[in-house]
Amino acid sequence: MYHSMETQEPKVKINARIDVDLHKWILAEGMTVSQATQEGITLLRETRSCARDTKVDNGTQAGDQKSLDNDVLVSHGLRERIEDLRKQIDLMSDQLGRKDEQITQLNEVTQKQAVHIQSLIQENSKLNMKLLPEKTENNKRWWKFW
Repeated sequence: MYHSMETQEPKVKINARIDVDLHKWILAEGMTVSQATQEGITLLRETRSCARDTKVDNGTQAGDQKSLDNDVLVSHGLRERIEDLRKQIDLMSDQLGRKDEQITQLNEVTQKQAVHIQSLIQENSKLNMKLLPEKTENNKRWWKFW
């Protein structure tokens, strides 16, 4: 015989119609219709509550999966962006190296030109010295041409 552990909660009377074979089964189990109804509704409530929790968990898992998918896409996008930026940095680094070489070459050319200009100035000074007449004391005045 079935012994129920009923609590002393307030009860509500319900009217329900059930199939004859279910009624026979309840009686064969040694339960009352009230006990079977109480257990059935309790089991139904627990089942639906678990199903709802599972849906929420599945929704959370689906949300988590979508979040992971989005994270993967964002991560992939960030990786691509990082690679692009690295390529740009490498390109700029190469350009800076070339510019440093060009500056060095220009400095060398400028230095050579400065040395050349200095030597030209010295040569010009020497030529000017040769072309200028030397002063002598025998120089006559310009009006004394005889």
